[in-house]
Amino acid sequence: MKGHHEAVQRYFAARPGDIIQFDVTSGDGWSRLRAFVGRPAPNVPFPKLRTPYISPFEFVKRDELARKQVLLRQFLAGKGGDQL
Repeated sequence: MKGHHEAVQRYFAARPGDIIQFDVTSGDGWSRLRAFVGRPAPNVPFPKLRTPYISPFEFVKRDELARKQVLLRQFLAGKGGDQL
């Protein structure tokens, strides 16, 4: 995986404004994401299904995960996402 990250960094080296390193486990949320994509943040909390530490036995509802993934993709595509 390290090689992949290095390849991505080399690819975007001449245009650093075209990539964002985003880590929700360290607190990244709407403020960084909205600034990068140039859209206002929705008036809802950033969708976080997990905390930084998750037990391998934790159950996550697939339908909720799928819904939040779809709405996040809609936000990034500029098609809403206000119901996250």
